[in-house]
Amino acid sequence: MNIAEAKQELMDLSQGTYHSLEYQIDDHGNGNVRQTCKVYMDKHGSFSASHWEEALQSLKDTIEGKPTISEDIPLSVKTK
Repeated sequence: MNIAEAKQELMDLSQGTYHSLEYQIDDHGNGNVRQTCKVYMDKHGSFSASHWEEALQSLKDTIEGKPTISEDIPLSVKTK
């Protein structure tokens, strides 16, 4: 999926609400290159992935009410 296709899909999903997309390339100069595709929709938040399809799928899952699993959020909390 290219950026124009991602923009169209995001526009269709947003149904007129504010939305944005961002593409970033990080080049560490040693052959290590990373791309980040980020989508945002008002009232649903932002989602980043290495490909547009994955970022858009995370947004769709949130819109549909499916739980989001993030490495930043612990799955359980240990208590003393």
